[in-house]
Amino acid sequence: QFMNRSLAQITGENMIGANGRSVPEMALPESYNYIHKSGTLHEAPSPIIPLNWSKASMTLMLKEMSNLINDEGIK
Repeated sequence: QFMNRSLAQITGENMIGANGRSVPEMALPESYNYIHKSGTLHEAPSPIIPLNWSKASMTLMLKEMSNLINDEGIK
């Protein structure tokens, strides 16, 4: 659950940031913002990309997942 939430933060192809400009693919934005336009909410990544703490958190999460997978494989 938490791993999926972390991975879902990675930007996809052809995404537009909250400032209306393109954001890089496979980046880790600071946050996702909701923009209200024509009665609809649109989710857009923050243009503040990448943040070192985001990259560090993702690295730690992937390392932990790797350790868990390797530990399960031993049993």
